[in-house]
Amino acid sequence: MLQAYSAFSRAADPAVAAREIGERLAAGISAEGLSRIAFFFASARYESMLDQVSQEIESRAGIDAVIGCSAASVVPDQGTPGGGDVDAGISALALTGDLEVERFFLRGLRGRSQSFGHEIGRRTAQMGSSQKTIVLLADSYNLAPDELLGAIEETAGAVPVLGAGATESGMTGVTKVAARGESAANAVAGLVLGGLSVEAIRSPVPTPIGTWWTVTDAEANRILTLDGRPALEEIITSLPASWQSDPAESLARVHIALVPEGDTADPLLRPIVGVNPDRSALLVGDEVLPGTRLALAAADPVGARRRLEAASEGLGALGGVAAVLYFRSDLASGAGYGLPGVDVAYLRRAVGDTPLAGFSSYVTFAPRAGRNRFHHASGLLAGLAPARAIR
Repeated sequence: MLQAYSAFSRAADPAVAAREIGERLAAGISAEGLSRIAFFFASARYESMLDQVSQEIESRAGIDAVIGCSAASVVPDQGTPGGGDVDAGISALALTGDLEVERFFLRGLRGRSQSFGHEIGRRTAQMGSSQKTIVLLADSYNLAPDELLGAIEETAGAVPVLGAGATESGMTGVTKVAARGESAANAVAGLVLGGLSVEAIRSPVPTPIGTWWTVTDAEANRILTLDGRPALEEIITSLPASWQSDPAESLARVHIALVPEGDTADPLLRPIVGVNPDRSALLVGDEVLPGTRLALAAADPVGARRRLEAASEGLGALGGVAAVLYFRSDLASGAGYGLPGVDVAYLRRAVGDTPLAGFSSYVTFAPRAGRNRFHHASGLLAGLAPARAIR
């Protein structure tokens, strides 16, 4: 059995909001003698109260393991008038069932992503359950995601890692995570869950456009040549004519789609973080190896909505899903989908009143092609169900 309940509050007083979340989860979660876990996401108004939110959920709802983080905006549950985007609020989801749970909260993340990944991997490997999932929340500003995910895999094997990087309003320059009734920047928090089926479906927002090149020379995150030609020149000349008058501004509008292996139907999306005109180099937000296929990816609201609708319908068709975590792309607002709140509308239409919580993030974590990877400009839908219940 897996019971789930979501709660939402946008009370102006952070202390009142924290108490409301605890009380509402307590009213929904009633099973005795089973493991209880909870996730919460709190927007900027409540950032100073993350500790109290965690404590209220643990004490009022009797939750064994709570993790949460700061958020630029949150996703409301089904009870929110108007639905759609909500900038200010606390979104929470609690589950109880016959679960095996290992919680971790590791401080001092900067420069230690690999060692933290090994620690998380060791705790995961020690869990007896044959069906395990890691749900991870991290300080986005101090995380080296490939190092963390690679170290988890080295130690624990191919255990799925799902989650997202904490976000903020842009006013503080700090993102925080919470667990054990505490909160901190420069930290990572998460749960290793056994006895739970999780189905993750990604929904990219930008659409690859134009030419696919092959990277023929690269150094770390610097792409030097594409099909043997200077990379920056090749990219700029491929831009639409109306964009070429201001290439710097135009490149700020697009992402890079990368395919390390396989076909181009499932690319990794990465931001362009700079250029080096002297070397005609393009700098992207990840290491790139020669042989990687590459294209530009641009805003396409119609295509983004279609992909999100298909992902939502795919989740709704699974059967057995007791709860949903939705880590929405930071591009969901504005030009991303073209219509505010349409992503939640698609999701609600597909999963009905299934308990739901989530927040907007710049980076998400989910498997791709058999490996845990980090993803930019992509939403992530995670359906939670009793072990082996998902068809």
